[in-house]
Amino acid sequence: MGGEFNPYREWLGLEGGGRPNFYELIGLASFEADALRIAAAAERATTRVRSFRPGSNARAWAELLDELRAAKECLCDPARKAEYDAGLRIGQEAIAETTSWMAGPTPVFEEMPVATAEAYAEADAKLPMAIPLQVAGVETDMEGRIDAAAFAAATLNPPAANEKLEDVPRAGLGWLIVGLMGVALLMVAALVYVVLLT
Repeated sequence: MGGEFNPYREWLGLEGGGRPNFYELIGLASFEADALRIAAAAERATTRVRSFRPGSNARAWAELLDELRAAKECLCDPARKAEYDAGLRIGQEAIAETTSWMAGPTPVFEEMPVATAEAYAEADAKLPMAIPLQVAGVETDMEGRIDAAAFAAATLNPPAANEKLEDVPRAGLGWLIVGLMGVALLMVAALVYVVLLT
């Protein structure tokens, strides 16, 4: 996490790993009441962030500017500020209650043994052998492999009681391939989405 980019630290000079509240974000003490001071602090923070060139962190830069705008809008509106302050007070009380147990002694945990290669081999030898899969007359070989075409034909177009597996038309295989291509396309789209988010 040391090398991970933190926009709060880099662009606003804020320390800490978590997300700051609106007051911390604009550099004020919690529950500041002066709307003019709040607006001025929000403008200073926005100007500071805009002075940086985001480069590869353009998304984080835009999100931080949006967050600063939201902080200013919330804290400069008396009704929204009162709601936000009430939630912040409740959150601080909850944090104080949940961390009060930390005042006690630190528990001591025993070290877990590390398994060796021999232990894994011994455990593997005790496992039962795989049972051959049989689906509509399709069996695996001794190594657990299955003929994909026969499996697809048997599961997508099961033979009638008097038909042999070889006599079954293989049209189901085409649909299997189309389905697998669709799944592959969805996986590529998900990968592209994840890459764009990071």
